[in-house]
Amino acid sequence: MFVNFIVERDGSISGARVFSNSHRLLNKEALRVVESMPDWELGFEDDFPIRVTFNLPIRFLLN
Repeated sequence: MFVNFIVERDGSISGARVFSNSHRLLNKEALRVVESMPDWELGFEDDFPIRVTFNLPIRFLLN
């Protein structure tokens, strides 16, 4: 499963969405985890902060 999101110019996360066909509860948990992460480090281009798209792989281990 992959979660795609944007790291904004202030380091916050926006636009998180899941790319997979997993169970809806796993999708919901993946989004909850990503949206609760602390701010990320900023992306820079020519010494100016920019928005950056990121694909985060998430793997669940179920018993």
